Amino acid sequence: MILRQAQDELVALIFDLDGTLIDSREDIADAANFALEKLGVPAVPSPSVWRHIGGGIRSLLGGILKTEDAAVIKRAVECFREYYSAHCLDKTVLYPGVTEVLAYYDGRKKRMAVVTNKDQEFTHKILAGLGVEKYFQSRIGAREGDRKKPHPDLLHRALEELKSDPAQTVIIGDSPADIEAGQKAGTKTCGVGYGIGEPEKVRKAKPDFWVETPSELIKLF
Repeated sequence: MILRQAQDELVALIFDLDGTLIDSREDIADAANFALEKLGVPAVPSPSVWRHIGGGIRSLLGGILKTEDAAVIKRAVECFREYYSAHCLDKTVLYPGVTEVLAYYDGRKKRMAVVTNKDQEFTHKILAGLGVEKYFQSRIGAREGDRKKPHPDLLHRALEELKSDPAQTVIIGDSPADIEAGQKAGTKTCGVGYGIGEPEKVRKAKPDFWVETPSELIKLF
C-alpha cells in the first residue's frame, strides 16, 4: 500500500537495520538468554525477547528483566555483549530481496545510510559480514551517550554525512520510532510490514509510504 506518491527528486535513502534490512531475531534472543543464564534468571521464549528489540541493548534487557536497576542492567549488558560479539552472525540474514534493492539504488547513484539503535560495533560487523557495507555512505549505530530513535539526532548525523536535504530523503523502518524520528528530522518516511515491529503500530505512526516486501521499494523510489 502506497500512502503517498513517491517523488522523483528523492536522492537519499536511510534504512533501519534490525527488522528492515536484517532478520536478527534469533541471534538477539540467544544473546539475551545467555545474559539471563549468567544472572541466574530462567530463559524466556524467543518471542518474549523480540518484542523488546529496537531501543538498544539496555532497553531490551531492562524490558525482559522487568527492572530499572542500573547495576542489574549493566551486568546483563556486559554478558549480552560478550555473547553477541562472537555470535551476531550465527543466524542473522538479510531479508529476501534486500541485496537486489541495494544494488539497484547503488546503480542509480542514490546515497544510502543505515541508522540504527544497535551498537555501532555490531552494526559495522554485521553489515560487513553480510557483504552489504559497501552500499552505504553512512553507517550509524548508537554510541555511549547517544540519544536514540525516536530522537532525530542519529538521523541528523546521517543527513550531514550524506550531504542530503531532509526533504529529498526517506527513512525506511519497521517501528514507530523510525517513523517518528523521520518526522522530527523532516524526512519522508516509509513503514515496512515484514519486520520485527508490529505493523499496526507502525501504521498508526502515519508513514508517508508503506511496503510489504523490500522489493516493493523499487516501485516507489
